[in-house]
Amino acid sequence: ACTGATPTRCIQVTAPTIQTPAQSATVGPNPSLSGTGLAGALVTVSRTGGASVCTATVNAGGNWSCSSLLGNGTYTVTATQT
Repeated sequence: ACTGATPTRCIQVTAPTIQTPAQSATVGPNPSLSGTGLAGALVTVSRTGGASVCTATVNAGGNWSCSSLLGNGTYTVTATQT
């Protein structure tokens, strides 16, 4: 919530989402990842431990996608935007 005597601008920025592949999906190596974010932001997808998997710029419609270099295995990934 915005507080203060006279805020000039109050905005809320939500975290990017990963929409595909679905949670707990089984996919082949090097899957494409996609989701939503703030138009113009740079989304970085990272696996547990911090290693970057792929990056993409969110388009005007609020969507992004990138191709990963994840080999065979089980991974947990997160998306951040700047």
